[in-house]
Amino acid sequence: MQILSYYELKRVDYIFLDLIDKYIVKYPFKFYYIMEKVNNNKIVYIKDTTMIIDLLKLEEDMIVNIFNLFKELLRNNIINKIVYKKEVLLVYFSNEFIISFFKDKDKWLIIPLVNILIEKDELIYFDVYLKTNDVFKYMLLIRIKDKYITIDFNNLDKINPLHIPLILNFNNNKNNNLQFSFDKSEFLGNLNSKINV
Repeated sequence: MQILSYYELKRVDYIFLDLIDKYIVKYPFKFYYIMEKVNNNKIVYIKDTTMIIDLLKLEEDMIVNIFNLFKELLRNNIINKIVYKKEVLLVYFSNEFIISFFKDKDKWLIIPLVNILIEKDELIYFDVYLKTNDVFKYMLLIRIKDKYITIDFNNLDKINPLHIPLILNFNNNKNNNLQFSFDKSEFLGNLNSKINV
């Protein structure tokens, strides 16, 4: 197995991951509902690093929650600019990696685990391309000891005996599923249970 390429995290990406992780810890259900709305393509349109939100399709309290989150991201230079027009909100993100967490449904679920792994100084690779006989793309590759753990939303086959392919899942921890948890120690425990099988 050979790593062909991966996304190398920049300073702004680390700030984003840390800020969202803290937001999830402080407001878990609020963040969950914000992401449910943002991931709805009838409400939100995303092109490149720009997000367009149709405010007419949101409840007033959700508009306030989204504004508050995006203002925090703007204060930390994760968003370059926010433009409010009568019925739409235009949000300009600093790069495609960050906007991918809003574009790809449920990608945000990986953030609490990634922050734990960064703190533990584990090797992690985002948007990684691996080569065996074929080329495969995974959302995340983690190297822990002698094992390679890939996490994605699709079920992909095991590449070699040291590879553990996992599917990020909000609901269950059976088979190859890695169950998300708002409790970070439980989330890490779910990962460890898959590694130690």
